[in-house]
Amino acid sequence: MLISEEPVKYMITSCFYQETMGGGPNALEIFDMITETTTQDNLLLGFTRNTSQIYDGWLYLPNGNGANMLMYNFTTNSQPYYNLSNGVQRFTSQILSDTLYIPSHNGSTLEIIDLKKGTVRTVTLSIIMNRPTCQISNNRLYMPSSNGITLEIFDIANETTRQVSLLNYLMRLTSQVWNNQLYLPAGDGTTLEIFDLNSETTRVVTLPTNMQRMTSVIYSGSLYMPQNNGTTLEIFSLNSETTRVVTLPTNMSRATCQIDNGMLYLPQNGGTNLEIVNLNLI
Repeated sequence: MLISEEPVKYMITSCFYQETMGGGPNALEIFDMITETTTQDNLLLGFTRNTSQIYDGWLYLPNGNGANMLMYNFTTNSQPYYNLSNGVQRFTSQILSDTLYIPSHNGSTLEIIDLKKGTVRTVTLSIIMNRPTCQISNNRLYMPSSNGITLEIFDIANETTRQVSLLNYLMRLTSQVWNNQLYLPAGDGTTLEIFDLNSETTRVVTLPTNMQRMTSVIYSGSLYMPQNNGTTLEIFSLNSETTRVVTLPTNMSRATCQIDNGMLYLPQNGGTNLEIVNLNLI
């Protein structure tokens, strides 16, 4: 019922929102991408936030391991919250239409929140596993396991769950969907799994760099994978399936990223740096 830490990221118009570890557990940094200036607001509830979503002028911040979800209004800065299930770990989420889906990490719970009605209900998934990332495509929620071979597929229309086996036992921390393909880069290594959503078959591409990948984003036909704790940016062409490497200026931890208007924004995890990469110039 509506009642009145990878650092997470949020985009709306010309502003980039990120919870900042340097400012404390209640800090929300707001970076204006036009003026490149930063302001900060204080959040009312201090808890771990591993995922976030934007919908209809609101920023939704589920508790990473607790019983509530804070909402932040971009116009009024008001901060009501929802009651959620207690003790559920939440690392990832997706929105489809008016509904927010939050699969549990290291559990079997899927919370379904109707953002128009303000109601919360719970569905039990088919397996207990770690779910650090998920994607929605064709009215299905895809939840790959980290450190395993399982891909759960939740049918949103009939609310049933089934499992598909992937090819590799590997860490999966980030994912992207493009052209009915689910891209699953290894969190540590050189493997990129590509799961075809139509045929439900998996193939593997070898990436050039043995590195940590905690975040990724697709832009203009390419998959961008910045290195966590390093200086490498891998750029994988989705059409030719070739990879090139660009060197970033700072050796730092990167747990999240966003793209807007051809600019890749890479906030430092556990620091104060924000790298800005013009993708049209590399």
